[in-house]
Amino acid sequence: MRAVITRETGQALGAELVGTGGLTLAALLSGTPYAVALTLAAFVYALGAISGCHLNPAVTVALVATRRLPVTRGALYVLAQVAGALLARLVAGQAGVGRLAAHYQAAPAALEFAGCGVLLLTVLAVAHDRAPAAAGGVAIGAALAAGLLMSRGVLNPAVAVAMGLALTPATWATLLSGVACAGLFRALTPAAAAGAARAPEGRDGAPERRGPGRAWTSPLGRKRRVERAG
Repeated sequence: MRAVITRETGQALGAELVGTGGLTLAALLSGTPYAVALTLAAFVYALGAISGCHLNPAVTVALVATRRLPVTRGALYVLAQVAGALLARLVAGQAGVGRLAAHYQAAPAALEFAGCGVLLLTVLAVAHDRAPAAAGGVAIGAALAAGLLMSRGVLNPAVAVAMGLALTPATWATLLSGVACAGLFRALTPAAAAGAARAPEGRDGAPERRGPGRAWTSPLGRKRRVERAG
């Protein structure tokens, strides 16, 4: 049986933990959606080739639902994201990084759902090569800024947990948005849905390596190989 946690997977989980931690610090300390959006845009370029730079359980759920990510790896990503967010809360609260707000507030369910949907549909478009890969970070950062400004919500379950909002729409409504947006995207782009089950070619036209494993795509469109367990 092949190990579930390969070296590649460990690096990806580390990137998700660090990236989600940085994004959470921006959300906790900045008080403005622009700082959060710019942080995400920067991390897409910095971490996209390592993990795909999800940094959000709702994004991971959407990519699992569209078959761009194996379920086992998706579950590990979510654990790493929540751990990174909680670590950021600990650092911000105990190490004097900055002053935390007295309390944080989620938006109503409909707004969390819709705002997160703006981000998710953009991520799916980039991940499925429906948008230029080179502009992926800009597009995804802009989508997050638009979603945050539109909803005045959190739009990220991991960040919501770090804010003490685990039982609010910032967690469950955004996860539902991930499932719904995946279904909508597959319905609107049947060619992408049909191609999700096969290993695509690389950007240079070379075929993906064959053998045990599945291909997955980062938001920047870079292909990597994921080992199956068993």
